[in-house]
Amino acid sequence: MIKPVTPASRVIMNGQQRYLEEYEKYKHIQVNEGEYSLKSNPTIKVMIMSINEEAERALVRTLKSGNERERTLHWCRKNLVRSS
Repeated sequence: MIKPVTPASRVIMNGQQRYLEEYEKYKHIQVNEGEYSLKSNPTIKVMIMSINEEAERALVRTLKSGNERERTLHWCRKNLVRSS
């Protein structure tokens, strides 16, 4: 039996739904400037240099290499844990 093709709008809707569920899961986590570790690899240390609340973005610097990247606050909440 041939399965019907799902419309692209339905696939996008499912992806958006997953994102919204994930966003709701992490939105309560406070992110401040300071030192953090990656949850997936605690040996990698990063520093949040600045936070733009309006744009929901943060400037994140990897301490070992010094590389700077702009990340969303959602990414920070999901992937970073405060270093001790």
